Amino acid sequence: MQTRTAQLILRGVGVLSLVAAAVGLLYNFETMRTFQAPTSATHAAEFPQFRNVFLIMWSLCVLCYLTLAFCGIQFLRLKVSVWRWFAAAVAIEVTVSVVAVFGGSWFDLGITKSIAAAVPESSAGLTIQWLVLFPLWAPLAVWLAYRRLGVG
Repeated sequence: MQTRTAQLILRGVGVLSLVAAAVGLLYNFETMRTFQAPTSATHAAEFPQFRNVFLIMWSLCVLCYLTLAFCGIQFLRLKVSVWRWFAAAVAIEVTVSVVAVFGGSWFDLGITKSIAAAVPESSAGLTIQWLVLFPLWAPLAVWLAYRRLGVG
């Protein structure tokens, strides 16, 4: 890979990281605004741990989006030393997506229904990344750019 190609790839991933982070943060803050609205007593009775699961997953997603935004800015500056942070954030997002798809069906605890109800609402901001398969190719592209450009 040429140095110029590595720089273009890194900047492209940086732009996509910033877009994904912005969309994810907008979505998550909108869901938090909606979440703060009063809910019915039947909803609370049907999903007793919904609030706790929602807040944990919401916080985890916001942390990942902020990490993506930070890494995106660094990639635009051609600083590849944050590639491990980027890979970790994407790995956490993939894990959250897997939990969202399966909804906690792997185990039979009292909170399974709450997990199934809360995770899709708190992590749907990840959808924009999955539309372009970002978690599958972006970490590899950044790692290849890191190998070409070195620490910096």
